[in-house]
Amino acid sequence: MTYDYLTINFTSVAGFIFLLIFLYANASLDAKIKRHFYLMILVVFLSCCCTYVAFSVVVPHLQDCGMTAQEAARVQSVMLLALAAAKFICGALSDVLGAKAINLICMIATVVGLVLFAEVGGMPMAMAAAVVYSVSLVLTTITVPLLSSSLFGYHAQGSIIGIFMALVPAASVIT
Repeated sequence: MTYDYLTINFTSVAGFIFLLIFLYANASLDAKIKRHFYLMILVVFLSCCCTYVAFSVVVPHLQDCGMTAQEAARVQSVMLLALAAAKFICGALSDVLGAKAINLICMIATVVGLVLFAEVGGMPMAMAAAVVYSVSLVLTTITVPLLSSSLFGYHAQGSIIGIFMALVPAASVIT
């Protein structure tokens, strides 16, 4: 059983590496020359690793804190509903505040949400942690296209977003 899991993960990682190489080869030269292209790749990958690691263990963590499986599942359901709302709200706020400000808000929400989950003491605090942490999950879906278009321009947007969005599931496979 362990061998099958390792084989699946190795195959997935190899597939993502191939996809990244393909997308990188098709990215525009202007975007690859910019130094912040490589920094953005690192930031997107590390951000996705941080957010997905916690998202996948919310229910077991809440059960370890004394909640029943139903209560923990309810908290995760609230987190997903709050994520849907946060995507709309952050998308609208990005027009007003800008992509960089929304990215910073999402990173702050990651830290605050993780601290709240670490100190969870009951259902109200778990719900608050779920709502705050759901804003951090916007980092992996909304802010990547917003930042890539503002940093690299709209002419390179397709290939650049392809590279960055390929990093999102790659980070979830590794974590």
